[in-house]
Amino acid sequence: MDTFFQANLGILPLVMDCVEELISPGPDTIFFDLYSGVGLFGICLAEKVKQVIMIEESVSSMQVAAFNVRYHQLKNVLLKTGKVEAELPCLIPAFPGKQVAIVDPPRSGLSADTIEAFQDKQFESLLYLSCHPDSLARDLKILLRQGWNIEKIVPFDFFPKTRHLETLVLLRPGQEARS
Repeated sequence: MDTFFQANLGILPLVMDCVEELISPGPDTIFFDLYSGVGLFGICLAEKVKQVIMIEESVSSMQVAAFNVRYHQLKNVLLKTGKVEAELPCLIPAFPGKQVAIVDPPRSGLSADTIEAFQDKQFESLLYLSCHPDSLARDLKILLRQGWNIEKIVPFDFFPKTRHLETLVLLRPGQEARS
């Protein structure tokens, strides 16, 4: 099956603890897991939030995600197979409330259309998990120009003794964007 999953399983609990701490999920939280893969973040948080929406374009990854949702008997998870930039604009208004999102894009980073989907700053928190510093820097520059603020940066050394680093960035809308 053609899917992706983090190879260093030992560090994943640290990442999940950090994600939870940064977004403070609760029974009113709508959690968007974008580029969700097999559903790691959404499935781990499903019992702590009102609704999980996972978007992933890889059909094989979504098949695994669907299995994981059934296996864990999760009733509050919506799976959408497709491109984030195509699916997200339709789903945001369908799930009003405290919306938070995580993006875990491929090494190439976010497409221009995906970044444009964040322009309205509808999310209370936006987490960006990146495995490639160059694409992260490029995307953060654009998000900052849109009015997002970087609140916290947390590095994770998934592959010790190599130059590879995963970086989790917490972004929040600027003051002018909050209502």
